[in-house]
Amino acid sequence: MRRHPVILIDDSKIFRLFAKEIIKRSVKWVRVFEARDVYEGLRLYLKYKPDLVLLDYKMPRLSGEQVLTGIKKQNLILEL
Repeated sequence: MRRHPVILIDDSKIFRLFAKEIIKRSVKWVRVFEARDVYEGLRLYLKYKPDLVLLDYKMPRLSGEQVLTGIKKQNLILEL
């Protein structure tokens, strides 16, 4: 069975642990990756092409909105 990638991007370790546990208990066919900042999250996104990204909107350095814009641009580049 293929395990679908999910990425959690949040600067709060407690939230990442909480969300990861909820996801793993609810859905057995996912593989959860964690990122503590947007740069790590973007690297994971490019590496795994996840089915789902849970993204904190307010983070240091870049906002969740800026990360989402980057992900959208990357998807357009990949489709060309």
